[in-house]
Amino acid sequence: MIKKVKITGSNGTFKVTLDGSGFGAPPVELPCPNCNIIELQIWTLAPPANQFGTITTWSDTKITITGVGGAAGQPLFFAVTDDQTGTRGTGSGKIPGGPARPVIKSLTFSGYGASLQITVLGQGFGPAPSGVPGTTDLAYFEFADWVNGYPWTAGYTNGMSSDTVTLNYTSWSNKKIVISGFGGAYGSDGFTVNSGDAIAVAVDQVQTGTSNPGPQAGKTSVIP
Repeated sequence: MIKKVKITGSNGTFKVTLDGSGFGAPPVELPCPNCNIIELQIWTLAPPANQFGTITTWSDTKITITGVGGAAGQPLFFAVTDDQTGTRGTGSGKIPGGPARPVIKSLTFSGYGASLQITVLGQGFGPAPSGVPGTTDLAYFEFADWVNGYPWTAGYTNGMSSDTVTLNYTSWSNKKIVISGFGGAYGSDGFTVNSGDAIAVAVDQVQTGTSNPGPQAGKTSVIP
């Protein structure tokens, strides 16, 4: 379980400290530079990309990573897996600086599979964008499922390319977003949601008077 994420530093090179429990023993020899391991995944959703740094310390309750890249205000997402028990914990944090951002306070799930319902509560999401309600891709929302450390994504488009798995956006308000299942290519090529999967959600603020996405908020969870 990741209980706290602390990100410090500047100029695109940051130090991350993860506090929690059940991380297990170090899965690699330390320090581990440019460390790409299944037991510790660091990623962004703008666009989806894995991030690597140097793992300097690892205990059952604390992990320290240096040299992590990113831009001011950008959310970073983390998943830690104990390679002995398979237990997985997730967490997220924001790189210092940048503009004021929306806040995701909670993610809840009900149902399963293609009919999985996702409820996102927070503030600052903005008004419902064009396409809501509907089953589509949006420039303001992204769902990612980290299967064995590598993500597939759903519900997002940047105007030039779009996710092949769409989301059924049921409702959207400044404080609440409800999604009722998947469409498109869900169920093919490993695009499935399973119990224990590490999940990340990113919301880009909808801004009145422009189609450009605003600042981004992010949060992680694990499918029950």
